[in-house]
Amino acid sequence: MLAIFLFGSAFAQNYNLTFRVDLGSATPSANGVHVAGSFQNPQWSPSGTSMSQVGTSSIYSVTVQVPAGNYEFKFLNGNAWGDDEGIPNECNVGNGNGNRWVSVWSDTTLPAVLFGDCAPAGMNSIMFMVDMSQEASVSDTVSVAGAFQGWSPGSTIMTDWFGDSVYRALAYVMDGDSTEFKYLNGAAWGTDESVPGACASNNNRKVVAANNVIAGPVCFAQCGPCFVPDTFNVTIQVDLQNICDTIDYVDIAGPFNGWAGGDTLTLNTTTGLYEITLRFPGPSFKYKARYFTANGGPNWEGGADKEPMISSDTTLPARCFGSDVYGPCSPKPAPADITFRVDFTQAAVSPATEIYLIGDFTQWQSNAVLMTPMSSNPGVYEAVIPNYCPAEMFYKFVNGDVNTPGNEEGAGLASCGVPSGTGSFNRYFLRPDANPHTLQFIFDSCQAIFIGVDEDQLAEEVKVSPNPFTTSATIELGEGNYNVMIMDVTGRIVRAMNGVNGNVIIERGNMKAGIYMMTVTNDKGYARTSKFVVE
Repeated sequence: MLAIFLFGSAFAQNYNLTFRVDLGSATPSANGVHVAGSFQNPQWSPSGTSMSQVGTSSIYSVTVQVPAGNYEFKFLNGNAWGDDEGIPNECNVGNGNGNRWVSVWSDTTLPAVLFGDCAPAGMNSIMFMVDMSQEASVSDTVSVAGAFQGWSPGSTIMTDWFGDSVYRALAYVMDGDSTEFKYLNGAAWGTDESVPGACASNNNRKVVAANNVIAGPVCFAQCGPCFVPDTFNVTIQVDLQNICDTIDYVDIAGPFNGWAGGDTLTLNTTTGLYEITLRFPGPSFKYKARYFTANGGPNWEGGADKEPMISSDTTLPARCFGSDVYGPCSPKPAPADITFRVDFTQAAVSPATEIYLIGDFTQWQSNAVLMTPMSSNPGVYEAVIPNYCPAEMFYKFVNGDVNTPGNEEGAGLASCGVPSGTGSFNRYFLRPDANPHTLQFIFDSCQAIFIGVDEDQLAEEVKVSPNPFTTSATIELGEGNYNVMIMDVTGRIVRAMNGVNGNVIIERGNMKAGIYMMTVTNDKGYARTSKFVVE
């Protein structure tokens, strides 16, 4: 019985709630000053809860005990309806409800607001309102933090008053003050929203309280109100026949699942493609595919984030894993040794103690390959990947610790690299055949190095004529086999031709007017990059 009593007492814990109101210059009623609301029993009794004057001031106060919860109330300069205050829209409950409101989760003392006004004398109120309806999950605590309360996360808790996913909180600032703030889907930093640049001030939201104001409702992490975008069923098809590992399963990751993956593709035994159908909002969405083996993963595809445009239910064409354009995978040559060399003698930086090779074939930093100094060529480092199997590769060199992004090749690859999807560029090579190949470049440069070969194996400049062109142009290549990759200024691959030679015609087709970059690689792995213009 004692245990039951103690449990019941804890469950029914009450908190002190102190109401305060400032009558200002108004004459107190001979019938007293009162507060009425849903906290009373019986509720909304205009004469049931009398308030006492604080000293000789114009402020009146009363403390009651209530369980945790949400309460509505208003003050009366008297003891009957008709003596109650009118509360401005900027601080009342809203939706046609003209009462004040408070959420009680601990002992709470309310500020001494002016009778019939929103804020204490000399101050203005801010009604913060954020719509969480488009968040995949909402924390038990939604809060707002800002200059008005010392940027203390979790100190200003918001309430979903009407159960419509719109959370609100009241705060007070000096008349005319501005304040920066942001909303949190939680009570700690790390759960705060990313404020779009179009409405950001120092990466925060901002409001000027020249009067009592309502800040919102705005959609969490957006500039304006939430809206429900059109959504469509999209079938994604990925060709992984270029992968040499034994695949356990394949999934996709993107903003729609927090880049955590988990949306697993199914192998279509008829087409040999991995497929999934999901519902996305238009006009576009971003994603990347990943594959896992029995020994682990994820193994991310290279290139930029894939971002198809959609306006209806759509089955996207098959796309080769790692490719930025639609189409099946290139035929996969038999495995061969690939030699990588990087030259620091002509680089803008000196070599660190350790030089690494990373790429999609090393799971990037996870299995980085330590390169060895060449005794015959000081300043040049070498690594050999034996029996390399896939048809293509994305890679780069690292000068020092592989876990320091600043050590990776960067801006120097802008004219010949492929966007990594994280703001940088990777090198790219498509094996044209089953022969061994040597890929050798100056660190953080598109310029190839030549060790023991004749530079004439690849022309100093790959020519496109005419340049600019409107309908078609000719690429002048020499003898042998070449791979040609054409990218637009965003790094998106718009054309890829493998095993070509002689004079190759580029048809404009759907290429828009603008500047394009073309990388030509010969069968020894040497590459040249040039630019041309489509008018």
